[in-house]
Amino acid sequence: MIRGVVGDTIKVVFHNKTGMPQAHEGAPEDSVEPHLKHSINGYFFGNLPGLAVKQGDRVRWYVVSLGTEVDWHTPHWHGVVLKLEGRTYADVIEVGPAAMKVGDMVADNPGTWLLHCHVADHMMAGMYTLFTIGGGTPLAAQVARDPGPGWSAFHDRESATARR
Repeated sequence: MIRGVVGDTIKVVFHNKTGMPQAHEGAPEDSVEPHLKHSINGYFFGNLPGLAVKQGDRVRWYVVSLGTEVDWHTPHWHGVVLKLEGRTYADVIEVGPAAMKVGDMVADNPGTWLLHCHVADHMMAGMYTLFTIGGGTPLAAQVARDPGPGWSAFHDRESATARR
């Protein structure tokens, strides 16, 4: 069961500088940054419990960014795409400081997937977790070998569906 979920809603808070001790105020930046942790819903290094939905579920993600004026986040969902604020589809979004975005997802690709921030030091400091879509076979396992030059079946879901 998903924690923080009301019906088909998941709330995800990307937070910088979790656990930053007050004793480090005024210390040189290069001595503080290695001790910072960056979290999702207060958890870091893949420990956020309960992000699981069933195949076919329609899920609304509320993504909130907390931190200072320089703390931009770029959440990336592996294995799925979101319809961002009802306008466009993406698997990576940008969220500015003290901002929120809303994305709708159809859980159509079963498996356990990575959700992380693409900012390198945020990911290195723990800003990643897993989410699971239960049931069925992952789309990648259903796609026939690509007769073309590369990964076209993974970039075009309609082609992937047609090849099943």
